[in-house]
Amino acid sequence: MCVIRTLCGMILIFVGHIWASPVPEASWLAGSDGEGDFGPLDYRLSARSVVKATFPDADEISLASGVPPVATVYRDGDVIGYLFSTYETIDARGYAGEAFDIVAGVDLDGKVTGASLLSHNEPIVKSQGALEWGLQNYFSTLHNLNILRPVHNIGEGRLGGRAVDSVSGATISATLMYSAIILAARRVARERGLIENLEEAKIVLDLDTYEKTSWPSLRSEGSIQCRKFDPNNKAGVPTEICISLVTPAGIGRNLFGDKWYGYHLSQIGYGVQLLWIGSRGANSWKGALSDKIVSDSYVSGSKKPFQFSQLNPEVMLEKAVDKLEEETEETEETETVPSATDPTVEGPSIILKQGDFALSLGFGELIPPTAVRAMDAPKFDSVGLIKVKGGNKFQPYLPWHLELDFVGVDENETELINIDYQIPSKYVVGADFDLEESGLQPIKYVLGGLVRESKLTDWQRAWVGQAFNIFVLVMLLVVVSAVLVFKHVIVRRRQLYRWVRLSILAVVLVWLGWIAGAQLSIVNVFAYAQAIAGRLEWSTLLFEPLIVILVVYTALSLILLGRGVFCGWLCPFGAFQELLSQLARFARVPQLTPSFTLNEGLWAVKYLVVIGLAAVSVLWSMELGLLGAEVEPFKTAITLKFERPWPYAVYAILLLVVGLFMERFFCRFLCPLGGVLAFLGRFRLFQWLKRRPECGAPCHICEVSCPVQAIEPSGTINMNECFQCLDCQVDYYDDRRCPPLVFLRKKNEPTTIFFPNPLAAK
Repeated sequence: MCVIRTLCGMILIFVGHIWASPVPEASWLAGSDGEGDFGPLDYRLSARSVVKATFPDADEISLASGVPPVATVYRDGDVIGYLFSTYETIDARGYAGEAFDIVAGVDLDGKVTGASLLSHNEPIVKSQGALEWGLQNYFSTLHNLNILRPVHNIGEGRLGGRAVDSVSGATISATLMYSAIILAARRVARERGLIENLEEAKIVLDLDTYEKTSWPSLRSEGSIQCRKFDPNNKAGVPTEICISLVTPAGIGRNLFGDKWYGYHLSQIGYGVQLLWIGSRGANSWKGALSDKIVSDSYVSGSKKPFQFSQLNPEVMLEKAVDKLEEETEETEETETVPSATDPTVEGPSIILKQGDFALSLGFGELIPPTAVRAMDAPKFDSVGLIKVKGGNKFQPYLPWHLELDFVGVDENETELINIDYQIPSKYVVGADFDLEESGLQPIKYVLGGLVRESKLTDWQRAWVGQAFNIFVLVMLLVVVSAVLVFKHVIVRRRQLYRWVRLSILAVVLVWLGWIAGAQLSIVNVFAYAQAIAGRLEWSTLLFEPLIVILVVYTALSLILLGRGVFCGWLCPFGAFQELLSQLARFARVPQLTPSFTLNEGLWAVKYLVVIGLAAVSVLWSMELGLLGAEVEPFKTAITLKFERPWPYAVYAILLLVVGLFMERFFCRFLCPLGGVLAFLGRFRLFQWLKRRPECGAPCHICEVSCPVQAIEPSGTINMNECFQCLDCQVDYYDDRRCPPLVFLRKKNEPTTIFFPNPLAAK
């Protein structure tokens, strides 16, 4: 009893440790997967100033979830927007290349509701009172921003009245941070379906995935296409021209670097593509730009076209963007989608063609470029960035080509060149079926070529992906079922039964628990209860095929035989306890056997645990209910294999240690899942374990041999507490242990009468 009291004390300490853990004022503080250099996102969202700056009318914010983590914001039970961090969303970098953290919100209309700067390491602004306050004050004014509009230079007078010339670093930092907010908001809005009609755009470019790579790698994968030409060409063709669609981060970020890629991308409207062109040699690729387009594309207030050479990036951010700002705003207002026929352009021209679609590109679509910063990149004599405003008629994921028409000094000396381009498939995302139908990936069949994989739903793919594990689990269930059906044959052979049971328990622990991770718990009960109540989509549960199969099998066994089939044969933690108990018995560890009255009273504890968890989940919050479900050591000992903080590991180990002295201590007295199954098992159809009239009066052998004390002194088996290990059935058929059988065996044995030798007596 001392051991039981000690364990109960440890349980109270464990529960107290969880209960005393900082419980946040709102549900979003309970934890998150989003954790980086700035700490968990949920804790950063906890500041009242953050909520006030983004969604002051919110009354609930969920836990951040997903990759990157995003928190859903509610008011009166309805979703009103999302909270995100620029750090987790796009790994934004500042002027010095250091990461900064801004939490911002986006509403259902695709507009930024507000932003709060939490941390940064900008060298000029950091620890500078006035600039620090000015930067913070600027972000506090960002409300109702349309994330589809291009980002412009912040300009003068926005940071405490300081002139741009004296605080250029602060201006650029603010511009980069503003760009990060817009880009991160666009990503969140895309993933939440706020700014993209998925019915019209089933295939899109992956604008966010990034992996650092070099120029040769970009060339070999086809992200950059180059063509070389005769250097003696009289039509003004460069010796080499390279083109690339740099809108995806995997291309543009490698080409320009983290900081400048984000800036360039923020200068174009949503849905507009960014085309990079570079040339080498004495002639420039810009010689193919139409003279007519140039004459109509003068920068406002300028007498000559703006020169797009490789300027110093710092100077360009402060000056070039200001010069183009008015023109950008005007072109947005008058912008129309080009026709799908070849434009009529006389003289030099650059035309992007894709099937019947053609788009003429000129100086009006140019934006200031920066130097190529890709590793091992060659030096280019002329570079430029062109906005491709093709609308929904230009499909950047399909092949297209660039047609450049060069005209030399002599108008008769012309040359029309073509450069083909198709963005690598790794930058194209969409449903597999749509990609296959568009010829962007080959058709894939599964299950021996019987099923086209792209026609499967997501949960069906999960089942196909675990086909081998499903097969093994089904075979395991067949074996367990066979043991139960043919128990009368197996239990007659004590050694065979022992070998079969220990083998099954070992497979359940090692494969089903540690390898496959299919441990049922009270959390699954909560999930299925919510699905029955209509609060959870059933399709969500179908993503765990092994759990689904176990749930169905357990439900059927409950109806037929009661609780014991799962608890006694298919629970990995239960198998863990029993195997350790067998080792303890082999080592002659003393076993504790409580009295029947105490044992019966301890059975009630698990029902109290179930009632407590249900009450907390229903009356308080599901988050706290799930936190309380940590009373089950399943996650620690089985799912995570003890790779958890020490309080959880110590708690699980203590339960296993106590189980060495009292078999299946946790299963018998504390398990909430066992409590639920025991309650539901009361409505079983069959009482299938055999008993004799002599059981309980006068025979008590089965009662004593039952490892979990599920047999009452009267000889009746309490099927709500029975694990159906079949130990009692082994004794039932053993004619050397069961008294009625022993009597029959001796009665039927032939009697040998001994007659003494009379001669020996003499």
